[in-house]
Amino acid sequence: MEREKRIQPFLKWAGSKRKLVSQLVSAVPADFDRYFEPFLGSGAMFFALRPQSAVLSDSVAELVDTFSAVRDRPKKVVEYLSALPPDKDTFYQIRQNRSHGRLKRAAEFIYLNMTCWNGLYRVNSKGDFNVPFGQMKSPRVYSEENIRACANALNGSSVELTHGDFADAISKARAGDFVYLDPPYVTSHNKNGFHEWNSKLFIWSDQVRLSQIANRLADKGVHVLVSNADHFDIIKLYSEFHVTRIERASTLAGDPNKRRRTTELLFSTTRNYQPR
Repeated sequence: MEREKRIQPFLKWAGSKRKLVSQLVSAVPADFDRYFEPFLGSGAMFFALRPQSAVLSDSVAELVDTFSAVRDRPKKVVEYLSALPPDKDTFYQIRQNRSHGRLKRAAEFIYLNMTCWNGLYRVNSKGDFNVPFGQMKSPRVYSEENIRACANALNGSSVELTHGDFADAISKARAGDFVYLDPPYVTSHNKNGFHEWNSKLFIWSDQVRLSQIANRLADKGVHVLVSNADHFDIIKLYSEFHVTRIERASTLAGDPNKRRRTTELLFSTTRNYQPR
């Protein structure tokens, strides 16, 4: 497992662990067999670890399709991306008129993700992406070199990409495997309206179901690491796990001046290993 040279995710993603990955990696077991990540998002953890054997999944089908396109045809995806200027008119034209071809659509997904507000993924009742154009810090939408590096990582000896429910994605995890669980959650409402706000992203019954699966995996010798909200109800779900509180900047506030430092929790399976 190679960790020396970091690859940057080719996508932004709300709740991405891109800026926390060094803290997360310190909690990864020194040795494991297969790697499972059922809430893929930008794939920051996967690209930091670059395991040779992995099962990567997400409930967003187009996200998984985009990862597959980058893995299979990075040169063609870059070719389509190079023709898309990062301006407001182009953004709304593409958002309203998506292509049907697999590779071109993947390039459009990357473009919309990198130019929309905060890398947020949201669709309307018809399934159409409806996040507005964002204020870009840099006009650079992509790095060809980085996309190629991401493609190489995804072309490991055994890297599987799937779409579906998290339970299905990790159902084949066995003793010695490593599962990283990063469900959708917000940190800005952990003390006020926690259940209401988080249920818009990931309903409470799914949080309970996730914790039950995590505990069962730990019982059979799977290494489990969970990122989640810093809230007492979440702590109760993982009472047998080692818990670490980590600090990060909240990124979802519309006004950058209102973005404050916040905390979230990292749960690891003390029955199998301790964070290093």
